[in-house]
Amino acid sequence: MAHRVFVYGTLKQGQPNHHVITGCKEGKYTLLGQGRTVSKWPLVIASPFNIPFLLDIEGEGHNIVGEVYEVNDALFADLDVLEGYPGYYDRRPISIKLEKKTEGVECADVLDCWLYIINTYKPFMRDLEKYENYDSFGSHGKPYLSRCERDEGWAQQIDCLMKVHAK
Repeated sequence: MAHRVFVYGTLKQGQPNHHVITGCKEGKYTLLGQGRTVSKWPLVIASPFNIPFLLDIEGEGHNIVGEVYEVNDALFADLDVLEGYPGYYDRRPISIKLEKKTEGVECADVLDCWLYIINTYKPFMRDLEKYENYDSFGSHGKPYLSRCERDEGWAQQIDCLMKVHAK
């Protein structure tokens, strides 16, 4: 079965975790194109590892730029593992407006896609700078640190960010 997924952070082309999409042995994917969330969301960079988080506060922030992929069950399962679903991230369908379709792809201009989002976080995260288009190598100077670059105990540090619900 095919699943449409909207990626806005480290899974995009040219970003540190894009290999998860391209390297899954049983994984099949098709890039449908670049899109933007129909609703506004706050996309922040937080933790000592500079992780991009999309906070569950619809209507705040920006219409987020990302990529829409159609993936098979195997790759969808790998994405769930990377995103710590269900645990760190929640997953829900949202509407994405395609802005640049991949050549040869026929699809509607607005698609329902799965989105990984966090719904529990520390209140200070609401006050962090909000981004429209994440790039680990951007001018913000906060490059993402992959799991292999992190100190022991990294999961507990991320847990600490998500202990309080800010809604």
